[in-house]
Order: sequence, then C-alpha cells, then structure tokens
Amino acid sequence: MNTSTSQKKVFISYKREDRPRVKILAENLRRARHTVWYDESLQVGDHWWDTICEQIEACDVFVFAISQRSLRSVPCQREREYAAKLGKPLLLIKVGALTAIPQEYQLIQFGDFSRSDTSQLIDLIGGINAAPHAPPVPANVERPKPPVAPIDDIAAILDTQSDLKFEDQSALLFRLKALLNEPKNRVEALRLIGVLLKKTQFTQIRDECQSLLPASNGLNRRVLSMIGILALLAIIGGGIALFSNRAGTPIPSPTPTNSPAATSIPATTAIALAATTLPAATTTPIPPTLTPTPSATPTATRTLSPTLPPAVTITDVTQLSVEQIADTQDAGDRLAEIFNQTSTATLWTKTPTATRTATPDFNASAVALRTQRAVATTAQFKANQTSTATRWTKTPTATFTPSQTWTWTPSLTYTYTPSATPTATPLPAGATMTDPKGVSMVWVPPGTFLMGSDKSKDTQASDDETPQSSITLEKGYWIDLTEVTNEAYQRFIDAKGYTLDEFWTDAGKDWKKTSTGPKSYPNATDPKQPRVGVTWYEAYAFCAWRGGRLPTEAEWEYAARGTDGRIYPWADGKLDASKAVYSVSQAAAVGSKPAGKSWVGALDMIGNVWEWTNTIYDTKAFPYPFKADGRDNTDGNRTRVLRGGSFFYYESILRAARRYWVVPYIEDSFLGVRCARS
Repeated sequence: MNTSTSQKKVFISYKREDRPRVKILAENLRRARHTVWYDESLQVGDHWWDTICEQIEACDVFVFAISQRSLRSVPCQREREYAAKLGKPLLLIKVGALTAIPQEYQLIQFGDFSRSDTSQLIDLIGGINAAPHAPPVPANVERPKPPVAPIDDIAAILDTQSDLKFEDQSALLFRLKALLNEPKNRVEALRLIGVLLKKTQFTQIRDECQSLLPASNGLNRRVLSMIGILALLAIIGGGIALFSNRAGTPIPSPTPTNSPAATSIPATTAIALAATTLPAATTTPIPPTLTPTPSATPTATRTLSPTLPPAVTITDVTQLSVEQIADTQDAGDRLAEIFNQTSTATLWTKTPTATRTATPDFNASAVALRTQRAVATTAQFKANQTSTATRWTKTPTATFTPSQTWTWTPSLTYTYTPSATPTATPLPAGATMTDPKGVSMVWVPPGTFLMGSDKSKDTQASDDETPQSSITLEKGYWIDLTEVTNEAYQRFIDAKGYTLDEFWTDAGKDWKKTSTGPKSYPNATDPKQPRVGVTWYEAYAFCAWRGGRLPTEAEWEYAARGTDGRIYPWADGKLDASKAVYSVSQAAAVGSKPAGKSWVGALDMIGNVWEWTNTIYDTKAFPYPFKADGRDNTDGNRTRVLRGGSFFYYESILRAARRYWVVPYIEDSFLGVRCARS
C-alpha cells in the first residue's frame, strides 16, 4: 500500500458533548497542515446530512472521537458505517469517558486523547500521515438515511454562530420545538432553547423561548418544585447514610471495569500541544421512543352542486293578503302592457283594457286599493303630459259592465318576477366541490369574524396574536377539506410540476436550481397521509398548478374558527385526542378526526401538520392585527406565517389563533399545505 505524508483531509465524527476536546484536536491537526472538517461550519438552511455525507466521501482519513456518548449516537453510527462502505481508513480517538471498547473496535488501533498527553497526539498525527489518500467513491454505494433527530447540527450552529439573523433563529427554534416531544431529545432541546434565549436580540424569539422553557408555566413549575423536594430528600438521605457510615459501616468502593489495553499508533512527527484540562464526561440514558398508532381512513365527501331556487307558485289565493293580490294584479297588467305596446306612439292600436269584476270574497278590497293608487297618481300623470298629446290617437276608455265580468282563479295568477335573469341561491357554509385536479374543497362564505386572541379569555395567547380585532372578508372562497395528501401531491410531481416555471415564484425558481427535488420522510409515505417536507416555494407552486393559491392567514383562521371567536375549530372549547392529532410521533391519515371539524367542515385544521399561508411574518413592517397592506405579497424570500400546529406539539400551540413563522426554504416532516381558491 502506498502511503504519503502530504496534506490529508480528515473527517472527525463526534458527539456534541465532546466538542471542546474535539476542537483542540482539530486545531492541532491543522497545525500539522492537515485539512480538518467537523460540523463547526454547518449553516442554518444547509442540508446537514447531505453535507456530512459529502465530507465523508471527500476525506482521506475518518477519525471517530470515541466516548460513551458517541457510541450511543445514531448519527455517529451511520457516519462510521458509511465511511466503512467507502473504504476509508478508520482511526479511533478516545475523547471522553468510556467504560469499555465494543468488540467490533477491539482490533482497531486507537489513541487516548481524553487527557493532555502529547505522546498520544504525536501517535495520532503519525497515523494520519501514514494513511493513503482517499480512493474514488464507489458508484454503487447509496448514502445512508439521515437520523431522525438532527439535534447535533443545531447545537453546532448555536455554539459557533454569534450573528444569526431573525430568519435563521426562527428556523432553529422551529426545529427545536419539533424535538421537544421526542423523549430522547427533549432535555437537550430545552437546553438549546435556553442557549438561544440568551443569544437572541429579537423580542419574538425571546418570548417564544420563554413560553417553551419549563419555568414559563405553572404546571412545569410545580414539576420542578417536586424535583427540588425529591432532591432535598435525597440529600437528607445521603446525610443519614453518611452519618451511619461514620458510625461504623464502611462505604463500599466502586468496582472498576476492565477494558482492553490501548494500542499505540507509530509516531512519525512531533508537535507541541498546549495542555488543556477538561472535566470528565457523564453519560445520559436514552429514553424509549414512541410507537405510532395507526389512524382511521377518512370517508369520502359528497359533492354539492349549487341549484337555482324553484319558481314561486300560488296554489291557494285565500292565503294571500289584500296587498299581495293587488300587487299580483298590477304585475299582470304591466306585463300585458309590455306585450301590447309598439315602438311609436302613433302606431298604437286601440287596446281595450280587460274588464274585471272582483269576486266578493277575495278581490273587492284589492280593487279598492288599486283605485286608490290610481287616483293618487292621476295628478302627477297630468303634470307630465306634453304638447305632443294632441298627436296621440284617441283611445277610448273601456267601461266596466256587469255582463263582461270574469272571476279570478289560481290557474290564471300572474307571478311577479323582479327580472328576467334568475338569481342563484348563495352557497351555504360547508358546501363541497371537487376541483379539476381531484381535490375536495369546502365553501367559506363572506363574513366578519374575531381574529386573534383576548388574553382575558385565552390565557395561552401569545403577544403576536393580540389584540383581538374584527375582520371582514367581503368575498367567499374555497379551502381544501383536508391537508394535501401524498397521492394528491404525487399528481403534481407526475405532471412535471417541478419543471413548469409558470407555477413558481422567482425566488422559487432560484430555489429549484439548488434543490434535490421532492422530499420524502420515513413513516410519512402513505397515500392518505399529509404531504410533508414541503417548502413555501413548493406549496405555492402546487396550489397554482391546481388553479388556486395559498390562503391568507385571515382566511385560514376564519375557516378554522368561524364568527364566534372560539379557541378551537369545534364549539365545546375542549381539546382531546378524539378531535386532533397531537403529541404523537407521526402524522395520521387526513380526516382521521371527524369530531374536530370546523364550522365549514374543514378537517385537521388543528394538529397533524403545520400549514403554510401566503402571509408574511414581520412585526415591524406588518404589525398585528391583520390588514390588506401588502403582507400577502408573494415576492422574495420573506418569512411566512404557519398555522395549525402539528402532530408532535402540545396543547398551548394547538389553538385556532396561534401563529408561527419560518423561512420559506425550510423543509421538515411536520410542514404541509392546504390550498384555497377564489
């Protein structure tokens, strides 16, 4: 095997808790003129797992910083496995507490860098110098799937980046909130939220962090109080035990754990090491993961077609009032006059007026009323006559004679119609239709509603959803019955939607140039599950392809809560698992909680997945409450409002007025879409 002492590319795989020691290791390797990569350079928005895989592929030597924590780390395990598939030389470097070397590593050389030992560093550098350069990456080796919880890269970004923009901080906080409901990541996620709280200079981020930390609500304060009491009891108990031991009972010594002896790597280069003493690392057990529960499949929704109102037909004249009978007779006369008149007065023909004799039981009063009306209008009629009246053809006036009477019967009733064009009945709230792409939608009629929250009525309200205000939507619109499913989104993909630029914003077109295409996630591929991993750009393009658009946040909230200011889409004001998908490990099939439908019948408005809106989130440029002031502009890369909460969130988030925000290029397993149509 050929070796080379020239500069090498070194990849270091490690656990975040061991970062201080890894940082010192990397600095010394760089002094030896090697190129070192670890995740110190990850940026917000990077495809973190793709970046890591690319660096492993490019490295000459794979260094595994071994500790009890890194041995349990899923990302570290997948990094090692991928490096082995690529045939990368593997060096094991101990950087933290380790009770035993796993059997699979006992035959691999390793060095001990957990202490300030210059000789061990010299051995390590010697091993790197002796390693060959990386062979070409095999063409048939697939990259491993990314770990479920990429919390390490979040920690790395917070540790190394001090000037994060608002969009970057909101993206990090969004990811951390997703990790809170994962037992194995909750403690670390809370710690990182605390780090972000100390770093942020933005009020919105600070308020959100404070609302998430345990001390921010009464329940968690009580939990912390109980922990404090238990800790106090433990101290007291320890004191009693110590007193007992002092009285004559010996304290047992810890039993040492044997581990294989370390095998040194031959030294080829000497380099000075600045000694740095670090505290010993501690281990943290991994809690069990959640087991998802299958969800019911939604039933089909009948499509309602709008119909015209039936014509009004009078079947019993005795049900009419005197005024109604008179109006109907007048309408009949006017209709007859329209048919009998010609375009020129000189061509008018003698048209005798029909003679009527009112029947004594119904029409006498009607005739009298009509006579009164005629007398009242005679004076005005004469005043309007002009000199052209002399040219009029004399038209004798018909006289009423008893021999020419006729009797009013229901079959001869004229029905007054205001216009020749019939008017369609307004669609009722919740009417359904299927759009041209096969997606069911529900009708939301125009109306006025209370948007936002009143903290006196909703104690979980956030500042950015106040004050509560009255908003009027003057036009009705359609909104999707459920979140967009995998099968519906697949039709967009199959129709080459990603190549048709007419559906994308300019910023979306730019995003496509660096994107790897549609994303898929484990446990989120069922055709009836909501499509997740959708950026705002993709959501916008999908809705445009359907002939629709993204809803504004005002439209979303109106469809979710109606006109009565309710906190949840349903009326009873109580949140439970029968109405929404939340505090679970994955999204359910859409429509699986019919009891949680909104006033227009929209399903999953709360929980399951977050839903993009068209509205820009910017408290300075577009302060709350909502206005039609340009905040729904679709240009650029502005932060956008999300609505509805998600399957892993807790109760305070799952409210119809709750707002959240994130940059448009974020893609994750809890981001979905629901379209609207004017």
